[in-house]
Amino acid sequence: AIAAPPAPTHPLITDILYTDSVCLLTGAAGKGKTVLAIQIAASLSSQTPLFGSLEIAQPRSVYYLQLEGSYRETLMRLHFLSPSVPINGPYFHFDFDKRFRATLPDLVKQKLLLIKQRVNNSLDLFIADPIYKLSGDLAKAENALAVIAFSDLLTEMFHCSVLLIHHPHREKHDMKGKVIKESNPYYGHSFLYNHVDSSF
Repeated sequence: AIAAPPAPTHPLITDILYTDSVCLLTGAAGKGKTVLAIQIAASLSSQTPLFGSLEIAQPRSVYYLQLEGSYRETLMRLHFLSPSVPINGPYFHFDFDKRFRATLPDLVKQKLLLIKQRVNNSLDLFIADPIYKLSGDLAKAENALAVIAFSDLLTEMFHCSVLLIHHPHREKHDMKGKVIKESNPYYGHSFLYNHVDSSF
């Protein structure tokens, strides 16, 4: 294995996402994480440069698991996005499932089987939006480990990359009520943070 190491990772999207990697995208509520995740999925499916400038070498198969929000609103977003970022149906797999939990083994087995059937064993990127819905409070070790285990199962089964959409912790304030600016507003157990390869 040392004499013949694994091939280097390649970009799914230049400077943003790479093959065989786990990426954590964190942002406050209402700041556009879901809009960005949907655009990433659509761009990858149709090989349309992300934001018109970040290159995508080939169409990629994407499975987008939306765990909260409005199904209707997502369809409207896709409708308005599609004239500028076409959606390549065979490569774009959308799953709206508010009931799925990575902490329930039976649901995990069912979900993995569904993914396998829908992508026909070909998957480049799995998106989970947002990850707290997978297990609950991610500051708890057992919940973070459930998300990690689900992510590991996906990468083992499909050799895909994983994009995890996450919320930061609530704003912190000083004694005068002024917002404390932090370089890293990550919320959750260190197990989860150590699981990812890159974060934004």
